[in-house]
Amino acid sequence: MKKIVRGFLFLFLFGLLSFKAFAGFAGGPYVIWVNLSGDASVDIILKEKIACQDDCLPADVEFFFKSRPDGLTDDLIKAAIFRNNKNAIKKIDKLLRKPYKNLRAGFDGLMVFDSSKTAKLFSTEVGWLMFASEEIHDGITSDNSWGKFCTMIPSITRKP
Repeated sequence: MKKIVRGFLFLFLFGLLSFKAFAGFAGGPYVIWVNLSGDASVDIILKEKIACQDDCLPADVEFFFKSRPDGLTDDLIKAAIFRNNKNAIKKIDKLLRKPYKNLRAGFDGLMVFDSSKTAKLFSTEVGWLMFASEEIHDGITSDNSWGKFCTMIPSITRKP
């Protein structure tokens, strides 16, 4: 009789632990896309590339093109990127962490395209407190530029 009780207890605990393993899936990364260039064709091209489900994209990546938290303004982003304003960077990090609509744990990062001086991609992820950048020499539509874009996608930083 003890063996039967131990067996059921083992199966119960094993099943409970297995369930928790699936409960820890975070999904994403969830990334805010900001186009500071003013060229709407960049967003259209990017959406087309994403729709093709290119191999370089994480399986569950989701980009937010127009939707972003209140307070995450273009001016704040410019202050963080172009003036390296530490307070702006910290504020962006805080805004990315806040719950937003159906994202209870917030976003994983932010990607920005700007072409004011030279075409560049900028990227940051939650907790990083700095921006990485890559110049785009051969236009946003090239395969080389797409490869750079894919390497700059923030990783999942939210806890499951």
